[in-house]
Amino acid sequence: MENLKIFNLGIAFLLEMAMLGIYGYFGYHLLPDGSPQPLRYGLAVLLPVLMAMFWGFFLAPRGGRRLQMPWLLIVKLIIMAIGVGMLWQLQKTSPAVIAAIIIAIHYSLAVMWKQV
Repeated sequence: MENLKIFNLGIAFLLEMAMLGIYGYFGYHLLPDGSPQPLRYGLAVLLPVLMAMFWGFFLAPRGGRRLQMPWLLIVKLIIMAIGVGMLWQLQKTSPAVIAAIIIAIHYSLAVMWKQV
């Protein structure tokens, strides 16, 4: 059982990194194809950086003003749901569904094992 708990913590880290990638991918595709490349790349960098700063300050275990349960869980789920919605908006439906399933399983186990 302890190995599964450690594995679930690893999944949490991978989900967080994947969400940063999704935010960046969405930032790049937020503007139409004819838009200036520096602006598209700027959004691709800006969105995940802002999200990482928010996550580090309010959601990370050693964050400056870490939220308490249940708000911690609610905000994490909202951020993950926004990432899934971004994939869906970009018509990446299969990855969106897979991500949603993994997120649901991970957070169900995390709550059960008090890992949030």
